[in-house]
Amino acid sequence: MNEADIAKILSNQLVYTTIISIFASIITGFISAAITFNFGIKKFHREIQYKNKLDRYLVIVDKCKGWVEGSDKKMSSDDRTKFVDSYRTIWLYGNSSVIKHLSRFLKIATNPPESKEKLIEAKNDAKLILKQAVIAMRKDLNASGKLKENDFDIFI
Repeated sequence: MNEADIAKILSNQLVYTTIISIFASIITGFISAAITFNFGIKKFHREIQYKNKLDRYLVIVDKCKGWVEGSDKKMSSDDRTKFVDSYRTIWLYGNSSVIKHLSRFLKIATNPPESKEKLIEAKNDAKLILKQAVIAMRKDLNASGKLKENDFDIFI
């Protein structure tokens, strides 16, 4: 083997190494872009889900006051429809605790007892359950703080 053959072999190896490096860079770029895109899409979906939850929770908190004693506004049929629609939608992506509390609240609110004593007791139960639902909503939305049911006495 002479020097020309050795130089040719080294030159070919350099070309192959360069080609492999270019392909590796391109593949790495595609993989990196795909991972970044995937995380971006997941973040986008989480933000949409958060916004949907917040919107539905706001409707529920706003519209439930018509079902609770001491409320200064009565619930119209449109408000009831919005409340129930939001409640049904929450079943798709809401926290289990929120769904359970709201289900208990609706059961009491839509089937009030006939006797006055039991009605007062049912409304007090509904208030407590609603307070627990609001706390569960806050947890679901990652709100900070350690509020308890009695912290919501002015709210409801």
